[in-house]
Formats: sequence, structure tokens, C-alpha cells
Amino acid sequence: MPSSDQADTARAPASGTLIAVAIPVESAGEVPSAIEMARKEVTAGARLVEWRVDALAEEPDGLKHILRLVRESPAPCIVTIRSASEGGNYRGEDTDRVSMLEAIGTADPGPRYIDFELAHLARSANIRQKVLLAVDHARQVRDLKTSLMLSSHDFDGRPSDLTRRATAMWNDPACAVAKLAWKARSVRDCIEAFELLQQAPKPTVALCMGAHGMASRVLGAKFGAFLT
Repeated sequence: MPSSDQADTARAPASGTLIAVAIPVESAGEVPSAIEMARKEVTAGARLVEWRVDALAEEPDGLKHILRLVRESPAPCIVTIRSASEGGNYRGEDTDRVSMLEAIGTADPGPRYIDFELAHLARSANIRQKVLLAVDHARQVRDLKTSLMLSSHDFDGRPSDLTRRATAMWNDPACAVAKLAWKARSVRDCIEAFELLQQAPKPTVALCMGAHGMASRVLGAKFGAFLT
């Protein structure tokens, strides 16, 4: 389990941009090596571990192994079961994915964050209700430590409704961290990412993917990114 000092750091983005390492875990057999990799990355300076468990979540005992990753994470962690529609490998039903996220978010210990896509949250009131059962927010009756990271990804380029997406996340009372990522067409996209970070009213990640987007990752801390 992470130490109290580590947990406090992950709750306080004002202390500086956090370095996060994303570790994909595709099967139960990869869990031990993934935990060892996370330990090495934390020793090297990572402050958050993102467990990418898209495929693992579809295994019969996937939940048990995901909970082990959370329990043995050497730093505060994010659990992400990324949908295929936003670049992930999860191809199951949203209802099944959300039920698993509820079990993960309400476990003891739970992850620091669960990542869920804005587009999927908006698909139905039922999906939203179930996601909110898994995370801490003002109207939550459970004593939970897991918060919601809302995300949006576009692998084709800058989404035409980028500002709308950012505003929707910022205005969502359950959203603790907003994350926007899109494929950069030029370095100009990085400048727009920096502008988003500067106007963000809550912890935000704005990253540009691809060769033209490297600056958004390297310079994110200068503009107040929650993590890079």
C-alpha cells in the first residue's frame, strides 16, 4: 500500500505536476512483473501508477487481479479500463465495465482514481449513476477515497468541440481531474493545450499525442498540468 505521504501528494496537485507511468496488464500472468515494473518506475521518480487493465478486465477472475494491482501498487494509482472507441482494448459492455469499476472504487484499499471517458458517462443516466457510486463526490453517502478522472481522446486530430469537452468536465461536480488528449497536427496544438491548462478551474491534464505533441508532455509542468 502507498504511504500516507504518497497519498497526500496525489491529493494535492498544487504541490507540483506529478509524473505518471502507464503500465498495461493484459493477463493475470503479467501481474507480478507489472508490479515489479511499477516499483522500478517509482524508484526512478514516478509519483502515480496508471494500471491499464483493458484486457485483464475481461478475464473471468479479472477483478481479483486488478484489486491485487491496487493493493500492491508502490504509489497512488489510477485504474483505467479503456474502451475500444477511445483507443483501448476493452470490447465488452459498458454495464459490465461500470459494475467492475464500482467494485474497484469501493474496495479497501481502492485506487486514488478511476479513469472514465466523458463520452461514455454522457450516454445514459444509468451509466452515470453507476459510475458515481464508485467515486467520492459531494453527494456520496459512502466513505470512499477514490476520485473520478474524466477523460477524452481523439486519435484523428483536434476535436472540433474541444472547448465544450473541457467545460463539461470542469463543470461536472463529480470530476476531480479532467484529462484531454488529442493527436497534434502541429506544434500549435501544444500551445492550445497550454492555454487550456492555464484557464482550468480544477486539476487538468492536456496532452497532445504524436511527434508534434511532445512539447505538451515535456512542458506540461510549466503550465500547471496535474500530471505528465
